[in-house]
Amino acid sequence: MAKWGEGDPRWIVEERKDATNVNNWHWTEKDASNWSKEIFKDLFVDLKFETVEGNCITTKILSANGDATVSNRKGKLITLYDWQVKIEWKGKLKDDDDEIKGKIAIDNFGDEYEVDEIDISVTSDANDGGSKTLKKVIEKYGIPIIREKINMYIKNLKEEFGQGLILPTSGKSGFPAEANPSQKSAGSSSSKTALTPKDSTSVKNDNSSHNKKIDTMKLTMKDEFKTTAEELFTTLIDQQRVSVFMRSESTVDAREGGTFSLLGGNITGKFLELSPHSKIVQTWRFKSWPEEHFSKVTLEIAQGEDCTKLNLTQSGIPSEDIDRTREGWKRYYWQSIKEVFGYGSRIY
Repeated sequence: MAKWGEGDPRWIVEERKDATNVNNWHWTEKDASNWSKEIFKDLFVDLKFETVEGNCITTKILSANGDATVSNRKGKLITLYDWQVKIEWKGKLKDDDDEIKGKIAIDNFGDEYEVDEIDISVTSDANDGGSKTLKKVIEKYGIPIIREKINMYIKNLKEEFGQGLILPTSGKSGFPAEANPSQKSAGSSSSKTALTPKDSTSVKNDNSSHNKKIDTMKLTMKDEFKTTAEELFTTLIDQQRVSVFMRSESTVDAREGGTFSLLGGNITGKFLELSPHSKIVQTWRFKSWPEEHFSKVTLEIAQGEDCTKLNLTQSGIPSEDIDRTREGWKRYYWQSIKEVFGYGSRIY
């Protein structure tokens, strides 16, 4: 996934005419501090712990003091971070309506420590028996989960925020070898996909006055999200939310006839139909596709009993780009939305 403000290089396949940081030789650095503070909200807030003694939930980040940077030198990614984070929690004992509050402190949260060496302490605002009971609940069940979330932060810092610092070099494909869908097993993703050949499409050829036919294919995908249909619909068309899960400033005019531009203009299109909370139809293209050639994307959203189901149909995809398009939807839309907004598996 791309760092904030730049398109994901794996979704950008045209040559870099500006020769920016050729072969990743020069030192480049990006401040990840603000990005980290936003990620902390997603990782550490709304964690729920239910036991026979009582229920607890983390409610907000009280403070996040520190900084983080990601750098590239000669193709090597270097991450540096040092944080002190305080989190508020609240809870109730079973069969008791009195609310109990406290704090979780994450100290020496730095790159020089292993995750299991980071100090995590729990305190309660009061010192009565109920407060002590819930404090022990969080110490027993909450601290291991917070360590998992710290691992996720470190992974995201390297793989998501830092990904754009190491640019693809000339002659290499859009996706790295390990992300090549043909090398992945069929069970590597929960999303279901299917491909259907389509007839050739006629598009304008810039180098000729004649039309040029290109082979296209049809893509269908299915996925499920642990949220409401209304929330998922809003996430897919709200400019601010799209910018967050894309990790790049996006332009989205969410109305029929309105246009959108993602990843620095590398994905563009127009909304053809917007049926609240149920259906989105849009034209959609990569910048690298032949001029004036658009695919058609239909997103159908259905509220289920315990999740929201999403069906995607995309027709008119150039055949040579079908794998990149499919992998991009899975990794940089669906998985990113679940990670950023918590629409994947939940912790109770």
